Amino acid sequence: MGRISRRSVPFLHGPEGGPYKYRRTVPSDVRPFLGGKSAWIKSFPRRTRYSLVVAACEQLAADHDQLISRVRAGEVIDAVTISRIESRAADILTLEPSERYGLLELLSSEGKALDSELAKTIAAVEHGGRLPTPSPRLSSLPERYPRRDPKPPEIAFRSLVAVVTDKVASDLTRSDVLKWINACQDKGQAPGTILRRLNAMKSIYSEWLRDYEINKQNPFSHQKIPDARGNVEDRAPFHIQHLELIDSYIAENKRIRPETVQLIRFLQYTGCSLSEITGLAVADIFSNEPTPYLVIRPNRLRDLKTLARQRIIPVADRLLPTVEQAIRRAQRGSSGDPETLPVFSYANSPTNASATLNNTLRRAGIPKSRRLTAYSMRHTFKEALRTSECANHIQDELMGHASSSIADRYGAKHRQLREKKAAIEAALDVLGQVDLSNYRTGELPSERHT
Repeated sequence: MGRISRRSVPFLHGPEGGPYKYRRTVPSDVRPFLGGKSAWIKSFPRRTRYSLVVAACEQLAADHDQLISRVRAGEVIDAVTISRIESRAADILTLEPSERYGLLELLSSEGKALDSELAKTIAAVEHGGRLPTPSPRLSSLPERYPRRDPKPPEIAFRSLVAVVTDKVASDLTRSDVLKWINACQDKGQAPGTILRRLNAMKSIYSEWLRDYEINKQNPFSHQKIPDARGNVEDRAPFHIQHLELIDSYIAENKRIRPETVQLIRFLQYTGCSLSEITGLAVADIFSNEPTPYLVIRPNRLRDLKTLARQRIIPVADRLLPTVEQAIRRAQRGSSGDPETLPVFSYANSPTNASATLNNTLRRAGIPKSRRLTAYSMRHTFKEALRTSECANHIQDELMGHASSSIADRYGAKHRQLREKKAAIEAALDVLGQVDLSNYRTGELPSERHT
């Protein structure tokens, strides 16, 4: 009877001949919700029949795939459910196939239900076949690795499939991705749009490679898109003229949603990105403390771009009434868990929030420019910190930027809340005081009336 190499079995470790163990790294984004383990490990006794080891590994891999997908979809998994799922692989190890009857026949006689893929795997082991590497179609990857806002990656993979066909994920090459980039450019898509979609697909593809420990270079990595970086990063801060237009529009327009106004104020007075604010849970806001503050941290509503983005933001005096209104609005008619109760209804669709805010800015009279968008609020806050001569290390901490200074790696990592709040209040006093030379023709409201 043939034998499958342990290297062909996902997550199976150990020398040829045993003892073997199943070891799989738990993705960092789901660890807090699956007991905090960094890895799932199952050791097999030395004399365990090899076909049983492979079958148990396949069962564990399938069940852990399911756990990961359920958590990423927002489901709360209790410890009893986790234990029950993992015990299914242990049940397989109690079976003792005879020389006459293989594992498939024994499982069938025991009334064990097998999905088709597991049945094929066991059959391959029993008859010396080759175990295939798990490789879904490209179109199924967004569903396997769902995001808080599923629409962007779905659109990205749909456009990729339209160019390179819905091939097996493991067959995707760098030339396929380059072909897709060229097709997008031929359609006239903005470099920034192409880059965002490329990064969305790269992230999901990386998770698939990591989850199955596949030694393959990510074909989306290190792809160059001409001018993409400039289009994404080249944003201008709002000038006082712009901020006055926004304030006037909010004051005069009674039809604008209170939630939209609150979202604008959060962005304006914290310097946070849109996804950080729309992903706030009620439990992330501490408005009753002597110095009220927000905690920007990963939660069930969204992840963070980098580790440095985890931070504490003191609530400015002028923002506090808005914060309290937002909490009351979120809690109205809801008895949900504060850990998962979003402050804003855009928690699962930051793309919609961006479109809503940008439309609001245009209706307020902000000139139509790729450099003047909702994200400009973050640039405005950063410029105000500079103008108010805020210390660089406090700027980095408030903005969630990793410091490049060796000196900043020493001493206390976090400033006191009072110190950071004083820096914010000083910055808000000069918000929008930007030199006019920073703007291009047509980007200032005053130019439209001359």
